[in-house]
Amino acid sequence: MFLGGGGAKRVVCSGCGGQVQGGMEYVTLRDGAVCFHPQCFRCALCHGVIPANTAFTTDPKESTTSGRYYHTSCFHQIHSPECCVCHEKMLPNASGVIEYAVTPFWNQKFCRSHQRDGTRKCFACNRLESRAEPHVVLAESSSPGARAQPRGFTASSSALCLNCAESVVLTAEDVSHLYREMREFFVKLGVSLPLDLPVHLVDPGALNERRQRCDTPDDDNGYHGAPHIHCMGLTLSEERTTVVRRAGGLGFGGSTEVVSKTSDVTAVLVLRGLPRLLFCSVLAHECGHAHFKLQGFHKMALKTEEGLCQLLAYLWLRQEGHCRAEGERERERLYHMNKIFEDSSEVYGAGFRAAFEAHERYGISRVLGHASLCGELPE
Repeated sequence: MFLGGGGAKRVVCSGCGGQVQGGMEYVTLRDGAVCFHPQCFRCALCHGVIPANTAFTTDPKESTTSGRYYHTSCFHQIHSPECCVCHEKMLPNASGVIEYAVTPFWNQKFCRSHQRDGTRKCFACNRLESRAEPHVVLAESSSPGARAQPRGFTASSSALCLNCAESVVLTAEDVSHLYREMREFFVKLGVSLPLDLPVHLVDPGALNERRQRCDTPDDDNGYHGAPHIHCMGLTLSEERTTVVRRAGGLGFGGSTEVVSKTSDVTAVLVLRGLPRLLFCSVLAHECGHAHFKLQGFHKMALKTEEGLCQLLAYLWLRQEGHCRAEGERERERLYHMNKIFEDSSEVYGAGFRAAFEAHERYGISRVLGHASLCGELPE
């Protein structure tokens, strides 16, 4: 646009503050309220001139009088979302649409290409690995009993983000301390656990090997139906039956009578290298199985037993929020609670939700008491 001479009012360039002389070409915005010399109309990011008849934009979050204008491409460099993996800006495509994927719960935004390029996820919390902060892969146990890893197990299967890696459980001393805390939690629920429950840390190979031995249609130990590389805990037990045989008269006939049945928990196995919150939720789950065995609970359907064990894990995570969780740990606690609550599996997900509903109606003491006697949840 050109400015005419004569008695026109004085016009000042919003860029340099100088007067826009009559007969000069100039840029006008907002119905003439703002004017620039062509060489003064510049991008607030790169400071390059914004040529005439070229698309530009302003930040809608800024004041309309801020005077900050951008090349469209520069604006996207500032305000387009950044990929959490490669940290590149995710720019609009030819249609002007920004396409990206988002991780559930954590709301991490990332380029769709990372869904196919082998980018790792944290084994514990499912957050994507950032190239600026590589995930940690724990070294395998050097114990003589260490097993080869199961088929399908890779470094990606055991990679932990730096947040989760800060609290991993790796030693027998860690386990002893956390089991004492778990016993205190169960006491608050009115449940007694033995002082000397044998809890052991094991590598994935050993855990899955034992799981495969136990994984029969009638078995009620561990995490059934889950992929073997994701098995995190297993409760091993043995049952002893005492039978008395009585001879019949004159040495003929006779009868047998079962006089007692007892169950012993021989070991509770938990995957080595889990972060504290996940380890304790798995331990609470397995302590549930142990309690049912040691107290001679009535035989329960798999969905009922696993649902109750998941309920115990959920209740532990919930009470942890009243004790110590804050900041990043609080987000992780909520993630693990959410994962239990939204589990889509029939045994663990639907089983938990049924147990949780019973707990909300009757309380944990009545729910466990009813399960002990009847092998099912109260109606």
